[in-house]
Formats: sequence, structure tokens, C-alpha cells
Amino acid sequence: MKHLLFIVLTFISLSTYAQVGIGTENPRATLDVVATNRTGSLTNVEGILIPRVSRQRAQSMLNVEKSTLVFIDDVSSGTPDNAMATEGFYYFTGTRWQNVSETSIAAPPKFFYMPSVVLPTATTDTRIVDTTNTDYTYVGGEYIVNLYNLYKNQFTTPIISSITDPTNPSLPVGTVVTPNDTLESLVKPATSYHYFVTYADPNVFEEIKLDANGILKYKVKSNSIIRTGTFMNIVIKNK
Repeated sequence: MKHLLFIVLTFISLSTYAQVGIGTENPRATLDVVATNRTGSLTNVEGILIPRVSRQRAQSMLNVEKSTLVFIDDVSSGTPDNAMATEGFYYFTGTRWQNVSETSIAAPPKFFYMPSVVLPTATTDTRIVDTTNTDYTYVGGEYIVNLYNLYKNQFTTPIISSITDPTNPSLPVGTVVTPNDTLESLVKPATSYHYFVTYADPNVFEEIKLDANGILKYKVKSNSIIRTGTFMNIVIKNK
């Protein structure tokens, strides 16, 4: 009963002052954790140990509150995700898990232009004719292009890179390349972006549509003339 009474009184005290101190009787915030020994050469461990979970465990959580913080210590399990490819601290943004290092050290760009791709304007285009190439299709008078896949493929498989080219004299011997060093770190799930067409040749393209997965649909005007200056400008923005 004494222990129970102590616990009850403790919770009453916490709810009264709405501030909790660990290692201090005078908390200066909602939760104030003070080291037992702030200086000196003692070997005992100080600090806060954040919950450690695997990537699969983090991906399986439901109804996660925004700002929840975990340390992912195993990325071998779960669904492969370039945004969760390395061990580290992650916080929940409300829609996905975000690596803390990406925001505190090198925040991803707010927006960027779609890598250059050639858009088909004729049904005889080899990419349209090739039925195995599902990134380019033609259905019901509409050309359908998977912008996200094209962007993802270019960013994950560049032709050459200065950090992986063994002939690069500035590349230190034994350099270990991590996912954060490559363009892959910029590739997130398709629905992590907003897609915009900021310009399209009005003499060629019409009835342009874009969906949340980066699927572009458009029609080509009959008797239109495809010129050197015929292009479409596409911008991708991080949510």
C-alpha cells in the first residue's frame, strides 16, 4: 500500500506541475533530463537511449504520431526503401519516416527538374511499339508516360559517377560509397512528390494530365509539326 500510495502521489505531482525532472528537482521544461556527472572522467554512461527497431518494425507501425523518434538498427528486413536504406535516427513526419541526418546535415532540395527524356509523339515510336516497355504506352488516343520510373531509373543507374569511377584520380583508395553518397538517396516513393508541367508546346500537346504517382498523360494535336524547340518542362517537388 505504501508503494501504491507513493506512485499515486507521484502522478498527482506530475499532473500538477506538468513538468518532469530526471536528475533534478527543478525541471526547466516539460521533460528535463540532467546528467548525474556533467564533467570529469567517470566511465559510467550518461544520456537517453532512443528505442531501437528494425526497418520492418518501423514500416509495420500504425497510427504513428508525428515527431515520433526511433533508431533503425537493421535495414535488412522490411520493404526495400532508399529513404530508409541506412541505420540511423528517424522521425515520423506524419506520412513517412525521415532520416534525421538528411534534414540536419543536407536537407533534400525542395524541388528539381525532371531529368531529360524524349516524349513520344507518334504511335510508331519504338518505345510505344515495344509492349514490354511499360513506361511508355498508348491507350485510347492518349500517350502515357511513367515519369516517376524514368526519373528513378536515371537517378539509381547513372552512366558514370565521380565517386564510383576507379579511374578518377581524386577518389581515395578504399573509398566506401554509401547510399547517402549517391543520387539514390534522393529517390523516394512516387507519392512523396508533387508533379508539375510548367510548360508544354501549345502547338503540339493537349489534354495534359498528371496523377499523384507521376503518371503523365497527353494527346498530340493532329497535323502538328514536331520541331527542335518542341518540349515539355516538368518540375518535381518534395512534399
